[in-house]
Amino acid sequence: MPTRLALLPRLLLPCLALTLSGAEDRAAALMKTVSELANPAMQDRLTGSPSGRKAEAWVEKAMRALPLEVKTQEFTFPLYEALSPTAFDLLDAKGAPQRRLAYLTDFREVQYSGSGDVTGELVFAGYGVDAPGFSPYGQVDVKGKIVVLLWGLPKGAPVAQAYPDVKLHAAWTHGAKGVVLVPTGGLAKRVEELGDEAVVRALGPTQAFNPELYHAELPAVFLRKDAVEALLGAPVEALAKDPSPKALGSRAHLLLKARLNREAKIRNVFGILRGQDPQLGKEV
Repeated sequence: MPTRLALLPRLLLPCLALTLSGAEDRAAALMKTVSELANPAMQDRLTGSPSGRKAEAWVEKAMRALPLEVKTQEFTFPLYEALSPTAFDLLDAKGAPQRRLAYLTDFREVQYSGSGDVTGELVFAGYGVDAPGFSPYGQVDVKGKIVVLLWGLPKGAPVAQAYPDVKLHAAWTHGAKGVVLVPTGGLAKRVEELGDEAVVRALGPTQAFNPELYHAELPAVFLRKDAVEALLGAPVEALAKDPSPKALGSRAHLLLKARLNREAKIRNVFGILRGQDPQLGKEV
């Protein structure tokens, strides 16, 4: 099952535990806090889900036990959840798995992509920039295939074409049934540094979800560096140096299940401790 990070209580754990400790040993207080939030009854505390609301209630109760003015802020957001099972296999000539990539270690879902169970030929379409003078889609047929795209832009391409949701939409428009995104540059470095916790999202410049660019039946994943050469026959640097569109002469099976709730509810909890200084106390 894909790992889900509990975003809400993460930064508050040490603060709440140590503040609430009083005469208790601080290490014991911190362990008590962690134990309560890690209790199986709390489930995964995913923000926007029923278990996330449990975590929000826990944080609010803890804050109200302190000398704080507590306020809440409710709003909705698109909640994306990757579900199990997930698979990505390079196939041999008979259609049997030749190389099975490991989830998280070799690949991971592109968040806010669609779902699907697809098998098809792998084709490389460079940066996937669908703009005059840059589009690879007149040079390689991606219809019914799994298309491999580089992160980023070739020199001189329109900046608006850089965002993954735009690239996925273009691939879908030209008939692709799956997308493999290869991180380059700064993103590639961050993906390697973060390891299993690395996340890539199919969102626009403001990190907002654009429903017009979302395709529920288009699964998309991104690769870790070590998996790129195994799957594509060349390292990231070589692909970026020569992004010419081409068929890769291999086939793959991609299985990705995801769930999107476009109006998941979240409640931020604020603890306000007002300052005593006549002037500085007005600042946040």
